[in-house]
Amino acid sequence: MLSSTAAQLCTAFAAALLLISTPSNAAPTSQCKYASRPCDDINAAYDYIIVGGGPSGLVLANTLSTQCGTNVLLLEAGQDTSGVENVYIPGFAGNNEFSKQTWNYYVTPQKALGGLAPHLAQGFGLGGGTSVNYMNYNRGAKSVFDQWANVSGNSGLAWENLINDFEATTQLKPNAIAPNWDDGQVISATAYGKGPLNLTRALTLDGFDPSFNNALRTVLDLPQVDFNDGTGIGVSYGLELITPDERRRSYAYPAFGVPAAGRSNLHIQHSAYVTKINMIGKKATSVTFADTANGNTKRTVTAKEIILSAGAIATPKLLMLSGIGPADHLKSLNIPVLVDQPAIGSNLYDHNYASIEIEVADSVYTLSEWQNTTYLSDITKEWYDTHTGPLANAPASSFSVLRIPDSAIPGPENEFHRSLPADRGQLQIQYANIALIADTADSATKAMTIWVALVQPEASGTVRLNSTDPFAFPLIDTNYFGSAGDLNAILYGFKRMRDVLASPLLSDLIVREIYPGSHVISDEDIKASIPRGAQSYHHPTGSCALGTVLDSGFRVKGVQGLRVVDASVFPYPTNVHQQAQVYAVAHMAARQIAAADGRGGS
Repeated sequence: MLSSTAAQLCTAFAAALLLISTPSNAAPTSQCKYASRPCDDINAAYDYIIVGGGPSGLVLANTLSTQCGTNVLLLEAGQDTSGVENVYIPGFAGNNEFSKQTWNYYVTPQKALGGLAPHLAQGFGLGGGTSVNYMNYNRGAKSVFDQWANVSGNSGLAWENLINDFEATTQLKPNAIAPNWDDGQVISATAYGKGPLNLTRALTLDGFDPSFNNALRTVLDLPQVDFNDGTGIGVSYGLELITPDERRRSYAYPAFGVPAAGRSNLHIQHSAYVTKINMIGKKATSVTFADTANGNTKRTVTAKEIILSAGAIATPKLLMLSGIGPADHLKSLNIPVLVDQPAIGSNLYDHNYASIEIEVADSVYTLSEWQNTTYLSDITKEWYDTHTGPLANAPASSFSVLRIPDSAIPGPENEFHRSLPADRGQLQIQYANIALIADTADSATKAMTIWVALVQPEASGTVRLNSTDPFAFPLIDTNYFGSAGDLNAILYGFKRMRDVLASPLLSDLIVREIYPGSHVISDEDIKASIPRGAQSYHHPTGSCALGTVLDSGFRVKGVQGLRVVDASVFPYPTNVHQQAQVYAVAHMAARQIAAADGRGGS
């Protein structure tokens, strides 16, 4: 998240050139003959209607439409943002928050944060969150996926099986590994396949990153690892979803949407805001959507099967608006209860972090340089001319995932964290080269933010309707740090983060701690300082979980013809960034859906 000052800087200085990004990979082989068709030529009925044009929806649409005789409609509420500079230039990723490319949600006031209500942006447009995030790609601990398989009854989610879908959606080309630096980064070459998503290393490292990486390894006593081979604890420079040659964002729409968009049996429609799922008895038969590009004109389209891929906030909202959800909640809003599903909207998890803001030496690159309009113009031109420079990288690189020693969290209130599998770190430490905590540093200060995120929270929250207006944002209670164990975990992580920053390896780069300040030492004072620097990692999951809301085939229990495939299906959160898992689960689900419907797959 950007502070208001930083956001203004990014927005004010970013150039307004509009280019259409193009995919670097061919579409999957299909027996169908593809043909272009008018964008407004929507049929009255389809085999599949997919609601949501994020990574899940686009992977589903691409995969399901490879079957001849299968007609697929994808409806996305947002627009095609592939021509937006802040989307396709990696270094401008931070400009997307609070922009037209995001749903600008806020959570309800959080008790553990002293009543503060953090921003929880989600992607809005073709590509969803993958078009606006920081492009980090990690899979995380094997045990998470094995737990998903056990809870859901779907063996395809187990690590040994899902790895095939991870590989099918990504590729790491040999020439994607930048030759101009060698730091011992671990990359497991066998963990990657030949999919359309391009994974690369950072093109160059700034003056802070190598020292920060070394400090993480030295202070935390962690090895350099590849978080994409099933490892859940360690340190990495990470991999980024960026094309290796043009240094453009590699994301769901150019990778899965554009190659399939010309198929005669697939229609991808943006600016289509779905307002209701229509039922006949217990069967979902059609969706109603508003054409937001044409005065919210309503239209209803039928389908043999409807698949919701609108994300962990919008999917439960749409279900409840349609009369599918907790009966008591629906009755309180006078919504007729068609299917009582108490678990819909519950089990909401999100990663939240506590922050430290530091002033850094002049030798360290930060986004404060952007105040110099000549400099910003120069690096923008450098990216367009040579696809190099500061804008050719994602805004964040090195990070670590650590496990809290059992001895550091004794007592019954910490049992959850002690009971997690041994391969599963609960805390992630990372940084960004900008001041993220509002009103702590003036614009002339070279500031950076280091954070520790609780990536295995015990406490979960809810999504509930705020009204029956389909255009109104729902009530999102993320319940950040909502258990005593979670508070103890983030406190431990905060102290370890400070230990890293105190490393002699960083002494020449850090001038001082700006927030909360070196005078904040006691546990109580640290806890009191956390809310001001607490922010969402924008990773909501779990609100329509497999095993409770959904059966093993992603079907909504108690409803025919309705499935959910997106981050809301995760029974528990992963311990790293979430987009890798969304791609893989959607790919696996698409294969299983096609097979179950007798349309191919495996």
